[in-house]
Amino acid sequence: MGIVPALAMFLLLAGAADAAPIALEDVSIRTSPDGAVVEIRTSGQAAYQAARLDSPPRLVVDVAGATYAWRGSPLAAVAEPVRLIRGSQHGADVARIVIELSRASDYRVERTPTGLRVTFPALAEAAPPAPPSKAPGPRPATQAPVLSGVVKGERGWVAT
Repeated sequence: MGIVPALAMFLLLAGAADAAPIALEDVSIRTSPDGAVVEIRTSGQAAYQAARLDSPPRLVVDVAGATYAWRGSPLAAVAEPVRLIRGSQHGADVARIVIELSRASDYRVERTPTGLRVTFPALAEAAPPAPPSKAPGPRPATQAPVLSGVVKGERGWVAT
C-alpha cells in the first residue's frame, strides 16, 4: 500500500470515529390550521424512512444512525387523527417512532433544522347535507283516453 492510499484510509477512518451519533431527543405534537403536526427533534440531520401500516392504522418513522433518547412511556395525543406516540431503539442504530392513528390518514414528512416534522392534514369541513329530494307524490287518477279524429262511416267521413 502506498503512502497516498494509506493517508486516504487514515483520514476516512478518523472522520468516521469523530462523527457523533445522532440522538432522537424529543417528540411533541400540536394542532395547526394544516392539521396535526408531530415534531421529532434530533441532535443533527438524520436519514429517515416512514411507512404507513394498517390494522390498526399507524405511521412508523425510523431514524437511521440514531440512538433513542426520548421518554420511555407513550405520549397521549389530542390532535386528530393522532391518538398516541411511542418510541424505542430498533436495532443498533435505528431510533423508531410509532404514531398511532384513530383512522387512516395521508401524511407528509419534511426535514427541519431541528429534525423532522410529520403533518397529518385536517379533514375538510363536512359539506352540509343536500336537501332531501322531493319524492314524486301520487299521480292523479287518469281517465281513459278519449280518441278523436275522423273516421269513414256509412254516410262518409264523420268526426268523432
